[in-house]
Amino acid sequence: MKKLIFTRWTIMRFIRLLAGITAITLAVTERQPLLGVAGLSFIIIAVFNMRPCFSGACTLPSAKHEK
Repeated sequence: MKKLIFTRWTIMRFIRLLAGITAITLAVTERQPLLGVAGLSFIIIAVFNMRPCFSGACTLPSAKHEK
């Protein structure tokens, strides 16, 4: 778990973290709970380095050729 959180920080991961912190800050100052949920999700995605296809659900099955 530590390795997942503390390794492979890319610029996109920092951007997601910054977007999440900004959204949380705005949610607190503007009293917008839905924006806070969005910000929290951005922070979780950044910390755990998740991507849209993190689970492999976006991959296509390999074509099987019959001979």
